[in-house]
Amino acid sequence: MSAPHRIRLHGPWVFEVFDVDATTGDVAVVNRGRFQMPDGWADALGEESGGVVRLSRRFNSPTGLGAHNRVWLVVEGIEQLGSVRLNDRALEQIAANDESSEDLNAATRIIAFDVSERLSDHNLLTLELDRTTPTGSPVAGVRLEIRES
Repeated sequence: MSAPHRIRLHGPWVFEVFDVDATTGDVAVVNRGRFQMPDGWADALGEESGGVVRLSRRFNSPTGLGAHNRVWLVVEGIEQLGSVRLNDRALEQIAANDESSEDLNAATRIIAFDVSERLSDHNLLTLELDRTTPTGSPVAGVRLEIRES
């Protein structure tokens, strides 16, 4: 089996930071903008930015796929609780220290989803993360991998 073809989803990403009032449950957008992954988030978002962070990016479906190809969405270095959505459909809830994730080493957490059947010509990927206790980058990187089945 050959190595997967990787398509890095560096950007542009759109971010929104929400503050949720613990008493009333009211949600307010406190910051929004654009950035390039993996390094642009620190300038745009701020390392100490807390609250709920929604990251979103549009991308087109890879072309030239054969019947033996599968497309995987790979999210790397995610630490916070949250969710992953593709085209407004939930892929998975993310739990802190989720044991179902693939760990390359203690510093790099990778979560992978087979999205072959969920891709459209034009796609919207959304990551929503709870950063009430921010610990650095919300995500180290996101990519598509075309793998042979």
